Amino acid sequence: MLFTIDELSPWLGVTRFELLSQTVGLLLFSIILTMRLEACEPPIVTSLPERDIWWIFSPLFAANVINAYFCVIVFIRTCLERTFKVATIRAMWSATFIGILTLFEYLLCLKLTGGNRDISEIVSPVLLLLQLLAVRACQTQ
Repeated sequence: MLFTIDELSPWLGVTRFELLSQTVGLLLFSIILTMRLEACEPPIVTSLPERDIWWIFSPLFAANVINAYFCVIVFIRTCLERTFKVATIRAMWSATFIGILTLFEYLLCLKLTGGNRDISEIVSPVLLLLQLLAVRACQTQ
C-alpha cells in the first residue's frame, strides 16, 4: 500500500512543494552520480576526485536551500497573519528537518572524500530524524 501525498504531508510536516523540491534534488543527484560513475573505472564512489563528490551532492544541498528559503517565506507570511504560535512551531520543525538532512549529506560527503568517520557517526542524524518523525506521526491522526 502506497501513501498519498495528502497522507504523507502531515506525517512528515512538509508541504507538497518541499516534497517536490527534495524529489527533484534526489533525481538530479541520482542522474549525476550515475553519469560520473559510468565515466570512471572502476565504478566506485570513493574513486571519484574530491571536487566531483561535492559537485555530485550539490543538487541535494540546493534542494535544502530552496526548502529553507520557502520556509522563511511561509514563516513571514504566517506571522503577518498574526498566528505566531503556528508560525513558530512550523519554523522550528522545518529548520530541524532541513538541518538534520543537511548535516547527514555533509557528513556523507566528508566520509566519501576520505574522512576517517565511522558509519554510525554519519547515520546518527538520520536515526534522530526517524525518531522525530515517529513522534510526529503519533501526534497526527
